[in-house]
Amino acid sequence: MATLRHAVVILAVLTVLAGGATAARASEAFRLLELDGLPVKWGEPQLSLGGTVSYRIVEQARQVVGARNCRTLVPIDGLLQRSAMQRDEFRKHLRAAVAMWEAAADISFVPAAPDSDADILIGAQGKPRGIAFADVIPSDTGATGVRAILRGLICLNPDHQWSTDQTVLPGRSLNLQRVLAHELGHTIGLDHPGPRGALMSFMLGDAVRGLQPGDSAGAVLLYGRPKLAATDEIVETAATDE
Repeated sequence: MATLRHAVVILAVLTVLAGGATAARASEAFRLLELDGLPVKWGEPQLSLGGTVSYRIVEQARQVVGARNCRTLVPIDGLLQRSAMQRDEFRKHLRAAVAMWEAAADISFVPAAPDSDADILIGAQGKPRGIAFADVIPSDTGATGVRAILRGLICLNPDHQWSTDQTVLPGRSLNLQRVLAHELGHTIGLDHPGPRGALMSFMLGDAVRGLQPGDSAGAVLLYGRPKLAATDEIVETAATDE
């Protein structure tokens, strides 16, 4: 079991900026999350190997041993009420955020089975502050040069106004899907590459609506390229034959 010193704290203060040339160049950058000098990932502790991770929205308050920022996770009821959002709508945009990473690399997210624990827990902050945080708790250092992740946590500030549309304006609601995708990126092993230009950047601009080349490249380095669906393979083969 990981101890407190093995927990990485990700402070995701997302600031709205206008995009520009610097952001365009920065879109190809990525940075792996490292603990004690080693990258971390789900699945086998080896780079470019796929992984499967389960996730759950918490239904009751939970104290998480080893966490720093998401020590207390509470249900999202208050967040939903303040943002006039239905639970199904929240789940829809969580799934859309998950799908971004599944399309980029060989990592699969599955809802946790009933009465079982989940690898990634998602909820509201018990003590609201900031905007959103993530914690990653890894295993003890292994001999492969990569550490496996034991638990990921995502906690959103329920006192903010959250939105499911595609615009984010200063002083107004925060885009739920975008923030969830950013925090999920931390929980699969990616750090902030810089201030702007990528989804994983810590200053998030309106122009960044999805994964940028650097975001995808970092995920591929950790988990390998996404597996082609059977239909994709057929199309590719047919094109080659011609």
